[in-house]
Amino acid sequence: MAGRPVRRSHANRWLTGVAGGIGEAAGVNPNIIRALFALLAVAAAPAAIIIYLLGVIVLPEA
Repeated sequence: MAGRPVRRSHANRWLTGVAGGIGEAAGVNPNIIRALFALLAVAAAPAAIIIYLLGVIVLPEA
């Protein structure tokens, strides 16, 4: 990580800001994180949904 805490993003939000927050904290384009979530959803939909919902619940808002 780039030294920033992981929080749901307000500025880089499509749905809930989970991917935007992870991307900002990691110093990666959030669209890459979104693409990884999409690939996971295609490969294992229940796991992707559970991981995303855990992010919504666990990660605080910025």
